[in-house]
Order: sequence, then C-alpha cells, then structure tokens
Amino acid sequence: MISTAWNQEHYCGGDGVIVAADMQQEWILKWWWNHYSASNSSPVTFFDLGMSKSASLWCQSKGTVIPFSLPQSTFKSQSEIPLDTQKTWESYNSSRVWECRNQWLHKPFLILQSPYDRTLWIDIDCEVKQSLTPLFSYCDTHDGISMVLLYLKEATVINSGVVVARRHAPAFSYWAESVLEKKAVCDETALIEAQKKHPIHIHPLPLEFNFLSFWKTPSKMGIVHHNGESGKHEILKQVK
Repeated sequence: MISTAWNQEHYCGGDGVIVAADMQQEWILKWWWNHYSASNSSPVTFFDLGMSKSASLWCQSKGTVIPFSLPQSTFKSQSEIPLDTQKTWESYNSSRVWECRNQWLHKPFLILQSPYDRTLWIDIDCEVKQSLTPLFSYCDTHDGISMVLLYLKEATVINSGVVVARRHAPAFSYWAESVLEKKAVCDETALIEAQKKHPIHIHPLPLEFNFLSFWKTPSKMGIVHHNGESGKHEILKQVK
C-alpha cells in the first residue's frame, strides 16, 4: 500500500530545500549545487531515486540523502497506454515523456517525505541566481501550496518546476492520490485532475522564480529553469 500521508520518519522542522535525481540526471547535481549554494544556506535534502554510489556520497557531503522509490506498477507502462493517447502526450512533451515520466510522477510523494515544515522543491535543471529565503512564506496562505501559474487564453497552466509546500497541507495528499489513479501524463496534469475533485487553491509564485530558459531571460531572474532538451544542452555547455 503506497502512502499518500505526510511522512514523520525524517522530520526535523524548519525551512529547507528538496531535490531529487537518479543515475541519468546526477550529472546535473554539482552544477545545481554551485548555483544554489552561492547565495543560499537553507538545508538541502537530496532524494536518491537510483543514483550511483559516488553521487550519493557527494550529496551526503552537502546535505541529507533519503533513498526513495515507488514500484514500477505505480505507473502505467507505455505498452498499457492506448496509441492515440501516447501520440497526444508525445505531441506536448516529445518522445522524452517515456524517459522522464516516472520521475515526474514521484514529485508529490517526495514532497510528502520532506523533513521540513516549509519545503521548497526545486527541479535540478533550475539555475538558482539569488536568495530563495523569501519564497518560503508563499505557502503560509491559502492551501499551503504555491507555484508559477501561467494565465493563457485557453487555460491556466501550472509549472511545477519550483513548488513551495506547507507541511500537512492536504493538497499534496490529493495530488499523490491523483497520480495513483494512473491517468496522468505527468505531475502537473495529475494536479489538475486533483483540482477537479478537491478545492485546491494554488497561491501564485512570481514568474521570476521559475522562468523558462527558452524565453528571453531578463537580467534579474531568481530561478531560470533549463527544461527540455535545449535546456539540458545549455547546462552541458556550462558544465564543460
């Protein structure tokens, strides 16, 4: 039975940051840490989703490491998904959806494992450019959940690359329950489905704290998110 409750095992309280990586993404960790630690000192918990031993040991030198994984049966495999649905998902996310989907769908469960009272989740392809301390207060209002919302003509789009979470906020349990229904392509669509069943009010996070790198980046951004294949190429250039 997969729990959708807030976990008490690693609780330490206070404010802190959580990130996650597996063996495919661990090459980004040092790049992420160098940018984060340049202007931040809040404690960091690294969730090990299948890192190499050397990467896990490196993370232990910077913060706390918590191994975590969900059974593969938690998510529908590609072969279980109708072909027309596969094509629709790939049209929005490229063929990388099958490489990334399992990790995307871990997100609400990892937030529920957070040891902090106020948690800042950051995707590791996010380039932190300034102090993030002011962001923790964004989960003090409404339903204890904050992220960037893009208000488009067609719909409001959620970007979960950066999430601020208040401990015990029910929204994250609802989000995880939605993942377990096995209908969502990614963490963001699972949250949208959860909102259809529960009155989850997401407090808007300023765009400057999850600014997508393929937009023209102004000079004063708090977090630049290098998402997608083009973003990873940019990180690779910086790493080299």
